[in-house]
Amino acid sequence: MLSKAALALLSTALLSIPALQAIAPAGANREAPTHQDPPPAPEADDPAPDEDDAAPTKTDPFAPEPWSLDEEYHGLYGTWQLMVYEHHTEVLPASAVRGFAQFQEGFMTLILHARSLDGDNDMLSQAGLHRFQITDTGILQTATSMGHSSFNEDAENIWEEPNTPREFRISLNLDDLTLTNPDGSRFIFRRIGAQPYPLEATEKIRAARASLRD
Repeated sequence: MLSKAALALLSTALLSIPALQAIAPAGANREAPTHQDPPPAPEADDPAPDEDDAAPTKTDPFAPEPWSLDEEYHGLYGTWQLMVYEHHTEVLPASAVRGFAQFQEGFMTLILHARSLDGDNDMLSQAGLHRFQITDTGILQTATSMGHSSFNEDAENIWEEPNTPREFRISLNLDDLTLTNPDGSRFIFRRIGAQPYPLEATEKIRAARASLRD
């Protein structure tokens, strides 16, 4: 037989259940009814929304917008060869500057090689991968992802800081692309398409393989 203390604990536990509180005895000696249908279970409340799923209460003014390019500039995608570089103050020979540019969604790759005209025959270079956008006013804005340049007074190759910005006025006409610096210098590109793998490179590969077998 259960002790009085055990019965008291059991009674307390049962009274803590809502379905049994309605039929709890009013007095210590009153017998509990033998049967009574339990009341309907209370409807479950909707779960609270997860914080990650909750709709933002306001727009984040610093959130980046999805990248997009106006349809009139879709012809920019592809590979371009630098044909002419027009300096804003000096007349340079056509062979002084060489380069290529390539555009794909959100990225521009630019490679430039130049020969110094100071008589020391130094070769200068600039190359990098850049994010880009084109403004409503036709300005190409770029930001360096990774790059280097020796176009400086010491002709020293220096790594560029990430997000180094540049701006160009852009003119796109089918297979002709012109980028104009704020100082007036112009890069004139011509589109190039896919070409067969060069025979000269194939012959060099064969020669290199042959040397490994010797």
